[in-house]
Amino acid sequence: AYHQARSHVRQAGSFAQGVVARHVQETLERAEMGDREALFEMGERYYEGRGVPQDYQLAVTWFRQAAELNHLKG
Repeated sequence: AYHQARSHVRQAGSFAQGVVARHVQETLERAEMGDREALFEMGERYYEGRGVPQDYQLAVTWFRQAAELNHLKG
């Protein structure tokens, strides 16, 4: 999931996408360090297609990782 997310972040081009891409990149970095809030946010982003391509399978992967760290929202 991390590798795919990094690829999606690199694809952003315009300024507005660049701002979103930076936020997604920061969230991804926190997720890679085991931040359960960031893991959950990545799940939401993939579920909704916010800043990354919509991908329900990846969303489930992120949500599952957050749940394994006892993230209670959902």
